[in-house]
Amino acid sequence: MQKWYTGTTELFQQIMIVDGVTAPLFDELVNIETADGRMLLGKVLIAEQGRAVVQVFSSADGLQKRGLRTHFTGHPLEFTVGKELLGRIFNGVGEVKDGGSKTWRGLKRAVQGSPINPVARDLPGEFIQT
Repeated sequence: MQKWYTGTTELFQQIMIVDGVTAPLFDELVNIETADGRMLLGKVLIAEQGRAVVQVFSSADGLQKRGLRTHFTGHPLEFTVGKELLGRIFNGVGEVKDGGSKTWRGLKRAVQGSPINPVARDLPGEFIQT
């Protein structure tokens, strides 16, 4: 059974603060249900015991604290990857935008990368004219 939280205490543009959360995780995917039944996605930006700061991925126009329900999935945004995806078009959260099949087989991978260490990279040896 999924646990849904209704303790949204602050809402500013695409940032919301949810209180009463049990052990939120940094970068965790969040499902958000609005009072009118719309489903939105977000991710945890700041995770504290009992509180989470969540970024809403889509437009937050018209959102109100009252009636918002949030579900913390326990994992980051994931995407299934495979050869069937070559040439396909998706939006930033992995929704199909080319009218093709919405299901495919492959390996599920987290959509996050490692930060680049600027000290470890090679310095350019030649001048690059732009």
